[in-house]
Amino acid sequence: MPIRKSLVPGIALSTLLFAGCATARAADVVQSGCRMLPASLRFIDSRISGVRLQQDRSGCYFEGTASSLRVADAQRSVLAELATSRCGGTIVTDAVPHTVEGVVEPNEGVQMRVSLVPSAADGRCRPGSVVEPDLGDEYEVQVVDQPFALYPPAAYRQDREGETVVIVLLDDKLGTIGAVVEKSSGYVDFDEAALTATRQWRFKGRTSRPGTVFIRTPVVFKKN
Repeated sequence: MPIRKSLVPGIALSTLLFAGCATARAADVVQSGCRMLPASLRFIDSRISGVRLQQDRSGCYFEGTASSLRVADAQRSVLAELATSRCGGTIVTDAVPHTVEGVVEPNEGVQMRVSLVPSAADGRCRPGSVVEPDLGDEYEVQVVDQPFALYPPAAYRQDREGETVVIVLLDDKLGTIGAVVEKSSGYVDFDEAALTATRQWRFKGRTSRPGTVFIRTPVVFKKN
């Protein structure tokens, strides 16, 4: 289990990479997941509550309440990229508008309703079929390019510190699909800085069979 630690002025960044998928976090799942998405629920951002994941013979449906439009948009993107990486093409429709720079995000939750329908014939993504396990313990990866998370200026001035735990999602070629927050720091700026950095990480290693790779890493913001 490779471990890498780095320290730069203003930020302590500790990275833990592990092989295998941990137990899915608790969520309100109506059916046994979605054929177009991983069996593990670790692709769901922890800042989204009341999650419902269903499938029928036409496609898959994701519902939940995101803490902000930014979180909703990011989760939608992860869903689309995951489904496309597994199915070769996906039609995505949803009721959540894209965020616009400069627009104030609401304090109340944002309702998400996302539909995923395969656009290409692929046996792995046949709607209505049983969801199969992903890679399990059958991969080994290491980070080879690791841009540091930037300490948010406002947080630095306010002497705030914190830690965000991120899940980075990779395809079976170890290309980055996206990233979600597994455990929030409690501060939006720390969480977004951690996501921005980890989405740029690059990995190498091996996988034994198709599936989704989950990389868990804590990003620690600590003043020296």
